Amino acid sequence: MMRFLHVADTHLGHTAYTKLDENGYNQREADIFDAFKQAVDKALALKVDAVLHAGDLFDSIRPSNRAIHFALEQILRLSEADVPFVAIAGNHSSPRLRETGSVFRLFEHLKNVRVVYAGSYENIELDDVAIHCVPHCATQDAFAEEVRKVAVVPGKTNVAMLHCGVSGVERFAMGEFNENILPSGALWPEMEYIALGHFHDRTIVERNAVYAGSTERMSFNEAGKAKGTVEVSVPKMSMQFHELSVRPMVDMGKIDCRALTNSDIVRAVEERILASNPSGKILRIKLAGIRRSQSDGLDQKRLRSAADEALHFELRIETLDECAGAQGTQAAVGDLRTEFETFLLGTPIERLDKAELLRLGRGYIESAMETEGD
Repeated sequence: MMRFLHVADTHLGHTAYTKLDENGYNQREADIFDAFKQAVDKALALKVDAVLHAGDLFDSIRPSNRAIHFALEQILRLSEADVPFVAIAGNHSSPRLRETGSVFRLFEHLKNVRVVYAGSYENIELDDVAIHCVPHCATQDAFAEEVRKVAVVPGKTNVAMLHCGVSGVERFAMGEFNENILPSGALWPEMEYIALGHFHDRTIVERNAVYAGSTERMSFNEAGKAKGTVEVSVPKMSMQFHELSVRPMVDMGKIDCRALTNSDIVRAVEERILASNPSGKILRIKLAGIRRSQSDGLDQKRLRSAADEALHFELRIETLDECAGAQGTQAAVGDLRTEFETFLLGTPIERLDKAELLRLGRGYIESAMETEGD
């Protein structure tokens, strides 16, 4: 029998929002580091036989030195405890050009660590368990070709590990331009367990095929959803989810503003913020059906002041499109800085420093907002 911990989508190096921790680093980056550390703590506490990481260990193909150092530090804890760490590359950490190289080369010399990242299928055997690893591939055709190489090893307990979306009656994917997709009918019923990565919600796709989900929340699509790892025993497969303690992300819903004055709107938002117990949380609220001229007059300084104790407060405004005469038609107008951060942080970028792009973009947006306010 083997017991292992299924972990995925740790996205080390991911940053968001503007708050810094006590050391002057991005607070969300620190949160994401902490979630991975908790996963390693759990593996050591459970004394599992191995840790399987189903992709997107890092958030980008060129993680910062800080992210690399932290990953090495945590993986060495497993290595020194003789707990094998097997990881595949996900789409966020797979360069499209081979000459770009891979950060995973740094891990190849470590004891008890096996990484599969070159866009090719590999079978890794740990005692009597065969782990069929299919990392992210540069194209969908290449991915399909590598999947076809997977073959059950007779006399072994067979486990598969992939980083991809799954499509069928339901579709489990992230909507990213470079994601690999596997039809649900191609999932191997003969596998004892299929450890999936890429989709951020913990999901049982088939009896033996499971997304562990991300270890931290990356967007408001994940607000209120538990984050953690899956402890798996094979053969005679059994599973147990272990929840991690991560920063609360609260979607405070939508306020219909069509019959409200600006004072009513501000008061309603303040009440919801207070009810959310905002300290240290990530908050979002939507104002729907508000006239553009009315939204310009909102006391946004007062609204943000009400959420001062939150790590981040996002105000989204959906206006009535009066100019087109289509009353009731809504156009989403969000916090421009948040929209920019969400887009950039969720987009794999090669040959450019994403952190520097983020810094420059934030500076330009803040400068424009200050100019507009003068």
